[in-house]
Amino acid sequence: MVSANTLVKQLYWLTGTDACDDSHYTLLAPLYATSLAHAVHAQLQEDRFGEANKAARQARRERKMHDGVFHDYPGLAVQNMGGTKPQNISQLNSERRGMNYLLSSLPPQWQTSAVRLPVHATSVFDRLFIARPEVRRTVRALRVFLESDPEPNMATRERRDELLDALVDELVSLAAELQQILPPGWSRDDERFADLHRSEQLWLDPLRAEQRDEADFAREWLQMDWPTAVGQRFANWLNAQLRGKLPVGDAEARAWQKELLTDEDGFQQQLRTLRQQLDRTATEVTP
Repeated sequence: MVSANTLVKQLYWLTGTDACDDSHYTLLAPLYATSLAHAVHAQLQEDRFGEANKAARQARRERKMHDGVFHDYPGLAVQNMGGTKPQNISQLNSERRGMNYLLSSLPPQWQTSAVRLPVHATSVFDRLFIARPEVRRTVRALRVFLESDPEPNMATRERRDELLDALVDELVSLAAELQQILPPGWSRDDERFADLHRSEQLWLDPLRAEQRDEADFAREWLQMDWPTAVGQRFANWLNAQLRGKLPVGDAEARAWQKELLTDEDGFQQQLRTLRQQLDRTATEVTP
């Protein structure tokens, strides 16, 4: 009778037509392929410790734009074979010093994306941006602070700027998340995103400009008139959030707009990175 060790991974493969009948299954025991394990080990070593993945991991940690690919292997385990003498098993095992990677075989767990899409929306500010918990907390804190009628001094300005910086950081994060999650050109879907303001399409779907049939979109993007429009829309949105007891108007809107457009470490840095990429693309396709 053919048998296998109880610790060997095995799987039931349906060979018949009735999935409820145990006799319609064949029990398979996958064989261990040393050459395959060696190739997988080499790939994982590069993905875990290679310079390219280190740079991508750092960008992901700092939530910065990056044109590379980040590789991650959750639940990765290491099996050491051969003890102090790995060469006694095989030459390839010896080259790996007995190390063998085991990929996680747990079933996937569905997680709903925290980023919503601007479906049938004219702006991301009224639907997606305000839905972020940190945005709601920051707007509430800013409203309470301004309603307290603080003294017009340096401490007041610093506190106001601190809250505005938090909102700008959230806005930059929202743009980066949409750019990473959605494929380039997603804003072309007229059934779902036709209502989205053109300036926000240019802002949130910048890599649409790289597509061959989007010369007009690329030209608009590179003219760089749209960031001012995005800044105005942000300012109008924030004024709308603060209206009530606060007499906010054009002067405040100009201050909110300036805060976004002059944000060097976030909004401007994001634009510079994308501009460099799109400039390279435009140069490559120009005959």
